[in-house]
Amino acid sequence: ISLNPFIIATEQGFVCREKTNNSIGRIKCFWGNFGVIVRAYAYILALGAEGLKRVGQIAVLNANYLRVLLKEKYHLPYDRICQHEFVLSDRGIENNITTEDIAKRILDYGLYGKKLEVE
Repeated sequence: ISLNPFIIATEQGFVCREKTNNSIGRIKCFWGNFGVIVRAYAYILALGAEGLKRVGQIAVLNANYLRVLLKEKYHLPYDRICQHEFVLSDRGIENNITTEDIAKRILDYGLYGKKLEVE
């Protein structure tokens, strides 16, 4: 893929040409976060059908492993087999430690949870 029709070199640097015959035009907020969509699509293509299935299986296995491991330390409102995520509660934790405190501590270890819902 050549970017020559879209990028023009000038004395000040490079400029993006927005209107060409081969362009779909500018991507605006209406269309969402285009970069995220492209990365997700590239990931799906790189994995292929079997790889994508395997990643899903591993995600379910990991979630259930962590659920069983953590249910001894934290309140588990829904104690059943899960898919790719599970719910823990800060109910019963001593010393006024909150869900937010736990989430921040997990970040210290380089793990990021997409969902943090405080009761």
